Amino acid sequence: MSVTGKFMLERNENFYEHLIALGIPGDRAQAVDRLKPILEITRDGKNLTFTSYSGEFHHKSVLVLDELVEETIAIQYQIRSIVRKINDHTLEIESTGTVAERGIRRYEFSDKSLIMTIENDNKNIPIARRYYTRLQ
Repeated sequence: MSVTGKFMLERNENFYEHLIALGIPGDRAQAVDRLKPILEITRDGKNLTFTSYSGEFHHKSVLVLDELVEETIAIQYQIRSIVRKINDHTLEIESTGTVAERGIRRYEFSDKSLIMTIENDNKNIPIARRYYTRLQ
């Protein structure tokens, strides 16, 4: 199973609620929740590049398998992340923010889709899921 490819977001589950619980302002969370971005994941050796774009919105993260790196997400929020290949169809990114909060982004791939699950150590923050269709 390939953990690379191009995917289009079809729907979100608890994503808006997740963003609000993280402290993202309501109007920004609503705007982000409404986007239907294309997510492209490429691999070059140990480097995995995650590129998300929708209209004027464009975000790129370059992570290194099994190595802790600095990453910028959302609205210029700095975190430290490590990506691990769990099995042939699952990648997991563990991230820690500036005040030691920890989150997990799990990417589960199939021939036709990708499900991204977003969790946080703080149990008051709901688990979010983003459902993508594989384009290539």
